[in-house]
Amino acid sequence: MKKRNVLQIGVFESALIFFRVLNENLLNLATMSGTQFTKKFYNRTFELPSRTMSVNPIGARISQVYFNQFDNQSRSFKRVLMLDSERKRLMSKDHSPVLWYGTAYPPTDKPNWDRHSSKGKMTGTAVAVSLPVIALLLAVIAFGAWQTKKKHNSHAWDVWVLLEDNLRLH
Repeated sequence: MKKRNVLQIGVFESALIFFRVLNENLLNLATMSGTQFTKKFYNRTFELPSRTMSVNPIGARISQVYFNQFDNQSRSFKRVLMLDSERKRLMSKDHSPVLWYGTAYPPTDKPNWDRHSSKGKMTGTAVAVSLPVIALLLAVIAFGAWQTKKKHNSHAWDVWVLLEDNLRLH
């Protein structure tokens, strides 16, 4: 099966929708404003080659929500349920059951490894290691700055003293 480009399909289906609405309103198009023409897309369902698309009364697209499940045999995700937002129904695709792999049915709402339980330990360790390193770096920087200041302060007036000694009146 050839994999289709989602962008190309989207452009094609957008053109289908536009020209369908344009064709339906061709006789009234000359007297219609842009807002009136746009409202012809509202509160409709469009049957398209790859999907059914619905637009609500305010012009927003009603998205379908799909539930995929990992299939151990094919090693890929398979669509098992679809939430039809327009009809507010949860529908099964080809009546396949939802299989829960694991030990519990339904699965628990907590993962096998709870990262939150060890989060405090990891944070405490990170702080305990970071603070001494930061303090040591600050001490080294402060000592270096103090040494540099001390070195330059002791020789700060040497230039002026030399200039004063070398001044002669002619």
